[in-house]
Amino acid sequence: MLAPSEGYLMDLKNSKDELFSQKTLGDGFYIKMCDDKVYSPISGVVASVFPTNHAFCIKGHNGEEIMVHIGVDTNLLNNGVIESKFKKGDEISEGDLLAEINLEEFKRLRIDAEVYVFILNDLEIDKDYRNDKSYVYDGDCILEMKG
Repeated sequence: MLAPSEGYLMDLKNSKDELFSQKTLGDGFYIKMCDDKVYSPISGVVASVFPTNHAFCIKGHNGEEIMVHIGVDTNLLNNGVIESKFKKGDEISEGDLLAEINLEEFKRLRIDAEVYVFILNDLEIDKDYRNDKSYVYDGDCILEMKG
């Protein structure tokens, strides 16, 4: 599972969102973004895209089911703040540009530019690099899943 953006790799427990920090949606990580691009961390099929383009569920070819969630409370955004590059049912490869965010609008609305990755199913983590890195580039390996 690859880093979806360049920035500072963070533990979920540090999230300002209680739902995220308590891992209610599942284990994972997030990145404090340094640019406006979000890339797919895995290859698979886009299972769903939320109407405001703030969250994407991807069913991986190796059985993983993940959610890529951009920002906190971004479900309230108007269209146009986050531009999706994929729609439900599309095939996606790891490293494909998934979405772009309007950083100026995020700043204006006082939304932190963060991208979360949640593991939605019970796959076991085989190799975990979350503690090895503090700054990551899109495409850096963060987790390897058993399977």
